[in-house]
Amino acid sequence: MACCSPEVDVELLFSSWLQDGVAVLMSKDDVTGPTEVAVAPPLVHEAKEKLQQNNLNVTVAAEDVEQILDATRLPTIRDRKKKITEDFLELSEVSTELSEVSTELSEVSTELSE
Repeated sequence: MACCSPEVDVELLFSSWLQDGVAVLMSKDDVTGPTEVAVAPPLVHEAKEKLQQNNLNVTVAAEDVEQILDATRLPTIRDRKKKITEDFLELSEVSTELSEVSTELSEVSTELSE
């Protein structure tokens, strides 16, 4: 996310996050452009709030939004996939049991008709 003019000390603002490795100073253009900071997806909203509290403008790149969405969607997709797999295996077991019962009923029916 691009956040600040060159005169803002982003390193001080995010010092604990930078030390913990959940934020990285991507670029610091001393002349014209904004400073860019990469923040771990779970902290993006907190980072935006921290910057806005200091009256700094924040822009989030499209790639950032995509990463945020992927991070929030991925567990849901995994959970659904796991549930579908479990349901499929359970249905497969039920199908096998029904097939066995059907075979047994056929045998009983044959014995009764003799």
